[in-house]
Amino acid sequence: MSLLPDVAALRRLAASYAERATTIRAEADRLVAHADATPWVGASADALRHGARATAGSLRRTAGAHDDVAAALEEHARQVEVALVVVAEIRQRFVDLASSVGARVVDLAGVVVGGAVEVAGELAEGAAGLVGIDLGDDERLREQIERVDVPPAGHADWLTIDLPGMS
Repeated sequence: MSLLPDVAALRRLAASYAERATTIRAEADRLVAHADATPWVGASADALRHGARATAGSLRRTAGAHDDVAAALEEHARQVEVALVVVAEIRQRFVDLASSVGARVVDLAGVVVGGAVEVAGELAEGAAGLVGIDLGDDERLREQIERVDVPPAGHADWLTIDLPGMS
């Protein structure tokens, strides 16, 4: 089953990456502050401060990468939202089309039954044929609609489905 990702879950994941980036930056700042606060002097103190700054730089780059991931996840969530809207629109167009064709067939059957009660038993053989009405494209369209393998609401297959009567 190919359902589109959960937008809320994507956003939660993006927020967790953004939060982790903030935490990593704070750790980098804390590391530099501790190194700068070292009370001793000399080559070893300078090496400690230099190493702390280098590590803090790496931590900040890592935080930046986390920010990039958070932004990418947020953008993906936005794109999924757009896809979900498109899926819902395509599905609604199909439902409207199927309802329209179905309503026309039901209306025709109602006319036949209302106008020819004595032949109601033969209605199952074809309401249109009883009164000589050709459904034409409506009948072919109804048959095509009945053959469509309709995916569930929210399913990604709505993005690629071939629907009769819709281009």
